[in-house]
Amino acid sequence: MSLFLETTAQVARTLGSYREREKHFSVCGECKLLSSTYVLGEFKKTFLHDAVIFHTILTDSESTSEALDRAQRYPGRKTNRMYTLFARLAEDNNMEREMLLEKLETLIEWQLENRFRYGLTDVLDKTHCTRAAWTTAKTDGVYGLQMSCTKAAPPECGIVTFWDEHRECLERIVAVLEEYDVEDSDERDRVVEECTGVLSGGQPQGRTCEALADAIMAIECPEDAQLQTTNAKHFGVLCEAMGRSMRVWRWDPKEEGSGELTGTEDD
Repeated sequence: MSLFLETTAQVARTLGSYREREKHFSVCGECKLLSSTYVLGEFKKTFLHDAVIFHTILTDSESTSEALDRAQRYPGRKTNRMYTLFARLAEDNNMEREMLLEKLETLIEWQLENRFRYGLTDVLDKTHCTRAAWTTAKTDGVYGLQMSCTKAAPPECGIVTFWDEHRECLERIVAVLEEYDVEDSDERDRVVEECTGVLSGGQPQGRTCEALADAIMAIECPEDAQLQTTNAKHFGVLCEAMGRSMRVWRWDPKEEGSGELTGTEDD
């Protein structure tokens, strides 16, 4: 079985707890695992970016506990990601500030991307996403992330060609979304608006590319693969529009024997 791992599935596989990572391997270890440079770009935009922020906080704090207190002041998702990174760094129970800084620097400089790629059979490059090539630079002990993806200064990626080649897919997604009864209609309407804008010739870079991230990953999933996600809410309708099978990774650390893929091959 071939599985295409979108961003949340890759996060669970690579940055989940030790127990979750082990369980994922036992369940999916015999599968052909795929992802993409677009997913890697999403991974870097979130976890590499927040690893750099956490490094700055930790460098500027007198102790690990002070750094964690300061991390709590960031918006919810950033705080959650920084705490996820801290949990992985502290798996050996060594939470001394200097040791954490050393391990965090290793994570930033090469280990985070290495974790992403480990175990994958292929990393598809349908969008030529430039975020996948984002790198960090260290100056005076502080990391900076070299990144840019805006409409004002669009990167030299392949997203325009991608949408030219998959215009029909985008039209199908719009048609299905407009008919779908969803709880968060505002989010659905925003995605439909961005899709319609691209179909009308609007720039697909920057915030538009971010808004259509799930649609891009659903389209990237090969026809003979099943899309693996932890986010059934977002990907269910997209997989329906694209005629793709979906596998949902479910993990609850409180449940004995947790860790399974749900879904049917005939979704």
